[in-house]
Amino acid sequence: MVQEGIIYEVKASEHFSVMADETKDASKKEQMSLVVRYYYDGVVQESFLEYLEAEHLDAVQKEMFSGPPRELQRLSDTRWACRYIACRNLMDRLTAVIRVLEEISDEPNPTRAVEARGLLCQIDIKFIALLTVFRKVLGDTKLLSDMLQSSKIDLCKAIDLIETLRQTLEEYRNEGESFNELWNTVIETCDNCNISKVIKQKRATQTASRLDDGVVTSTLGQRTQVDSKEAFRVNIFLPIINSMIGEMEKRFSKSNLSIMREYRL
Repeated sequence: MVQEGIIYEVKASEHFSVMADETKDASKKEQMSLVVRYYYDGVVQESFLEYLEAEHLDAVQKEMFSGPPRELQRLSDTRWACRYIACRNLMDRLTAVIRVLEEISDEPNPTRAVEARGLLCQIDIKFIALLTVFRKVLGDTKLLSDMLQSSKIDLCKAIDLIETLRQTLEEYRNEGESFNELWNTVIETCDNCNISKVIKQKRATQTASRLDDGVVTSTLGQRTQVDSKEAFRVNIFLPIINSMIGEMEKRFSKSNLSIMREYRL
């Protein structure tokens, strides 16, 4: 009776939206909650509809992989360890995710089908390359991140980890072996997922005529293209590594490390 009343009000409203979120129940099963938000009788209403078991991805994972299904983590703005887990799980189960999206794209539900096709279009070699790099570097920083957030932090070990991580990032920047291993992983993942290693060229950018007498170094909406191994190294890999090294220098400067050393004594 309650759902019938909600459905009546939704049909009578001019605008409504449906919100879906995944969570686990007491038995650790993935559940998708459906909430409808709509405008009715001069007031914005928000009503819970039902829980649905999110079994599609789990079923595909069980079919394609041994061991328990991996949960796709929601990104966190504060916990970087969660971001590593999100990248790791997506990378490890990418073939299953692509298969589920392909099946959804053929569903009769037009909204779900269009969204699935849109996501599939974004899973290209650039996406794979970025996912590979972030899984690697976030994995390298996880141990230090966990220690710094621990209530039983060991400053002596933390300082050692900071120096080790800084050295590791410097090696990534200055040595080609680590990058070659990452690039090989990118190519292997593209092959496993049947993703083209050829980059589609973007449309040529037209510069406004009023700028003919000036020097234009960049335009709005211009995106970095991963059109070769070297271009990826220069335009994406190195900027990520340089940014992380810069953040390390900012947060763990010599003066900050000196304070940490004095405090531990």
